[in-house]
Amino acid sequence: MNMLFSRLAGGFLARRARVLTVCSTFALALPALADDSVLAWSSNLKNLSAKDGRTLFAIAHDLFPRQSFSDARYTACIDAFDDAAADPAEKAAAEEAMSLVVGAARRMGYHSYEDIADEQERLRMARMLAEGRWMRRFKKGMEECLNAQPQAQ
Repeated sequence: MNMLFSRLAGGFLARRARVLTVCSTFALALPALADDSVLAWSSNLKNLSAKDGRTLFAIAHDLFPRQSFSDARYTACIDAFDDAAADPAEKAAAEEAMSLVVGAARRMGYHSYEDIADEQERLRMARMLAEGRWMRRFKKGMEECLNAQPQAQ
């Protein structure tokens, strides 16, 4: 009986190791969503946390994935939401929205929104999250801002 259990457990662990190897290889192959300039930008936010800024950046990229928009264009648009968060009510609404984002990601088994490696799953979640009150305003504001700015930026 012990030998049978040992063989079954060994097979399970070997399969698990292969799955982890494939997953980690896939994760390494994914392009980084945020480069060093985005990380630096998010650390300079005044009212939103750096983590919230990076999450909003990732959601904005998923909602508006146009290749012609530079990272600077997305961050400039998100800065307006950071400025609005100077108002305590706006900041509380943004923090509530971010806690919903984190909660949704955790229910799916991820630590954060940015950790969702499956692009289709992340896009589905972004669309679902964009139905929330604050996130609807975020989506509308991002759309207006991205389309209003000149293409050169």
